[in-house]
Amino acid sequence: CLSAVAERNELMLISVVMAAPDYKARLKDAASLLDYGFARCCRYIDNKPAELPELSVKKGKEETVSLSYDGTFRYLDTEGHSISDVKKEISLPEKTEAPIKKGAKAGEVIYTAGDKELGRLTILYAEDIERAGYLDCLRKIHCERYNNIQMVKAKTRRRKQ
Repeated sequence: CLSAVAERNELMLISVVMAAPDYKARLKDAASLLDYGFARCCRYIDNKPAELPELSVKKGKEETVSLSYDGTFRYLDTEGHSISDVKKEISLPEKTEAPIKKGAKAGEVIYTAGDKELGRLTILYAEDIERAGYLDCLRKIHCERYNNIQMVKAKTRRRKQ
């Protein structure tokens, strides 16, 4: 019995040969299995995912919520196909509604190559957002009115100068 491990282009394979007549046959069979595996396997890792936007939040204490990826997308093709021209489609809602729990699913990224879907990666909410109450809404309206008044005062000062 012989087990062999080899790594090539950041891809590690293991071959196991059992019941070969002698050590030379075991070594030859192990090398053949590894060569076959390296010829048929192709790996894709998304090391540079797209920057995620912030989502608008309805009825929340915050206006927006930040997002994060649930890990790194990896795909291993064992059919001998070359993985090239991978396309990523981000699927997110335009708005979300409070309350929002950190770590809950917000959307996903769909990875495709040609007509074949390679897989999906979950997009998560990166923070908790509480639902806005009555006082929060009043505070927001008050701040908006105060900012509008300040802008009008600044414009009239500029006109007088």
